[in-house]
Amino acid sequence: MKKNTLLRASECLPEFSGKSFDTPAVEQRIERKIAQYKRSGPKLSWDYRGFENLLRQGYQLKSPEKVLDAIGDSRYPEEKAAKTPIAKAIFNNLPVDEWTPIELTAPSKELSPGIEYSPPYDFALKQGNRIACIFYCPYASIALKKAQRDPLLQLLSKPIVGYSEIFELHYFEFPKIKSTRTPFYEAKVFSYSNTEAFEKHLEKFQRKNEAEDRSLFGGH
Repeated sequence: MKKNTLLRASECLPEFSGKSFDTPAVEQRIERKIAQYKRSGPKLSWDYRGFENLLRQGYQLKSPEKVLDAIGDSRYPEEKAAKTPIAKAIFNNLPVDEWTPIELTAPSKELSPGIEYSPPYDFALKQGNRIACIFYCPYASIALKKAQRDPLLQLLSKPIVGYSEIFELHYFEFPKIKSTRTPFYEAKVFSYSNTEAFEKHLEKFQRKNEAEDRSLFGGH
């Protein structure tokens, strides 16, 4: 299950806390979201594939400037405007001289037959006994409400077996508000939460997605 699927499914959740995820209204949101995305589809001349690797290089080289220069070399003004605030926000909140990139593979979980979930972190960093898992939402159109975001963060921050370090989720959104990308950032220590209702919602979203077009939300 890709990052894009998680984010689009989260958009379909109720906007106020305490509401059930399993209602006809949520079903309708899922149908509208998939139909909308299928109808419009990505039409950019550039995308975010490989962008997480470029951000990692900033930590490997201890130079955010080189990453920003590489973004600035793009011939697409829209790409520069989209990726620059992402890089700046991540580097500002997780300074390159304090963190080192590491390889991290989170185990997968079968939500139902044929549907697996594995946390799609963009990359991971280490500082002493702390491991930071980075997850950024690059899409200007996505601005989740707290009630939609919290279930996603709870799922992304479930403890990973086999490590003694303290794990932290570092989550970023970059919605466009009045023509400007406005960063949202939240850090959360990993902890156990009951995510069963959200997992069932993800399964429902993915089943509907596969029935329409298996590759529809396959992008980064």
